[in-house]
Amino acid sequence: MQAESNFGIMVASGSPAIAEAVAASGVDWLCIDAQHGAVTYDVLHNMLAACSSHKAKVIVRVGGPNDRYG
Repeated sequence: MQAESNFGIMVASGSPAIAEAVAASGVDWLCIDAQHGAVTYDVLHNMLAACSSHKAKVIVRVGGPNDRYG
């Protein structure tokens, strides 16, 4: 049995348009960095909605209660 590989990318831009472009680019997954990136929780919803019509799986990296934004 041969293992299958997949390809993904981190997105920390805070831009729904960039997240959608990455999701449409043919990657298997993308990870939105809401812990250390420029992504606020207000923008996260729009980024997830922008990716929803593409096949890429979306992972969200969230911060803990003591993390700081940026």
